[in-house]
Amino acid sequence: MATVYITEYEDAGDDYSRHLIQVAQTPEAVAQTVTPDGTGVLSSAFGARTGIVRVAADVAVLLAFGVTPIGADAKTYLPSGIVEYFSVVPGQKVICKTV
Repeated sequence: MATVYITEYEDAGDDYSRHLIQVAQTPEAVAQTVTPDGTGVLSSAFGARTGIVRVAADVAVLLAFGVTPIGADAKTYLPSGIVEYFSVVPGQKVICKTV
């Protein structure tokens, strides 16, 4: 069974000198999984403080983010085994559709 792993983070991280660096600030806020299909499956809405999501999948998928994304909108390709980070707005969802 294919799985997409979605981890929500509130903010980007910084170093000891308070310089912003390209990492997500831990601990993660929420972690969820989605079992994608050929038409698209929605995640749960992102939390009220979520600003970044980390997405990984064990199968190639197409993604779309929004308040009510639909499968036809899913055009962002995520290859199997690759991890990507996306800036998001609280309350948005991601739809995951197998290729």
